[in-house]
Amino acid sequence: MSDETLAQRQSSIFALLNSFIKTYPLSENSLVLLASAKNLLTWQYDSLYIHLNEALKKNRFWTSVDLTKYQIYSAETGKLFPAINLVDTLNVSVNTSSFRGKLLFLDFWSSWCVSCRKQFPYLKRVYLKYHPKGLEIIGVSMDAKKAAWVGALKHDSLPWPQYCEFVNFQQNSLAKRFHLLGIPANFLIDKNGILIGQDLSPEELETLVSRL
Repeated sequence: MSDETLAQRQSSIFALLNSFIKTYPLSENSLVLLASAKNLLTWQYDSLYIHLNEALKKNRFWTSVDLTKYQIYSAETGKLFPAINLVDTLNVSVNTSSFRGKLLFLDFWSSWCVSCRKQFPYLKRVYLKYHPKGLEIIGVSMDAKKAAWVGALKHDSLPWPQYCEFVNFQQNSLAKRFHLLGIPANFLIDKNGILIGQDLSPEELETLVSRL
């Protein structure tokens, strides 16, 4: 996906949401749709946010809208991804900025996350197909217990590097940095270090990777 195509997609989503929120200012669906729009630019999200009716603040989904806003502030699709440093169990570190020139998919998961692990067979097929063409995947686990993490890795036979802090999800430094309250979560970073998609399904990942 070129920068222009990404910008066009963001503009299209923004226009649709803008029309919907203005037409249905008291609809719970306005909150649900906005909370899912993690790939908008900061200014787009902010301009939609201010159009939400104040009466919706009592709705249970308002918190999700605020969370998405903070997530976009921490990692904005279409902008340079903030480099992070990962340290494995052998105290070997890697920085995401070292993957310039390659596509990098950061996958946040855990041994206890059923939906995360259900995606692995598809992700492995995508990896084996596109790794020779420059796709890299890094797994970042939210596991607190090493035994559970190691057991999941052995069972699922994941071929890409894996990192884990071994702390509870709520204390995980990356979960806090990117305001993650749930997994699976992911980021796709292009060869220039630009974030071009987050919270992608395996099918969406393959579609994007196939175009690059």
